[in-house]
Amino acid sequence: MGKKFIPNIISLFRISLIPLIIFFIFNLEPESSIWAFLLFTLAALTDFLDGLIARMTESITEFGKVLDPFADRLLIISILISLFINKRVPPIGVSIVVIRDIMMAIGYIILRKGNKYLKVSTLGKVATFVLMISIAILLLRLPPYDTYLFFIGCFLSLLSGIDYFIKFIKLL
Repeated sequence: MGKKFIPNIISLFRISLIPLIIFFIFNLEPESSIWAFLLFTLAALTDFLDGLIARMTESITEFGKVLDPFADRLLIISILISLFINKRVPPIGVSIVVIRDIMMAIGYIILRKGNKYLKVSTLGKVATFVLMISIAILLLRLPPYDTYLFFIGCFLSLLSGIDYFIKFIKLL
């Protein structure tokens, strides 16, 4: 197996951790929050790792350009919906993130049909980073900091969605 597949395998590993994290979110054992936190943190770290390896080994692929952000969004949305069902995050924040990500996916499909695409913005990366940190804190159940940071991440996600929308319109 060539080195160009390693970042994609790491992204697939991130996706494979999602069911385990969800299991621990809904598990009532006292240590479940710790396990959910540890697994989510591992998944979040793989987001950094796969991109780093792809750049260092010059193994960026078209598949990887799609898989990596898909894995990020799937991780964040799945965990946020699980936390919402578990009554640990407010619906407005989850709605903002989910609707933004659905709109991004639709925009991506439209742009790809025209052989165009948007690069990930710094604001988008910051929003994802803040959301991941806030989710990790939510999994540890550390109020009130978890909620404050979560709403900051939602706000940044909304701003990045608006930024992407403006760039999307210009590309059309």
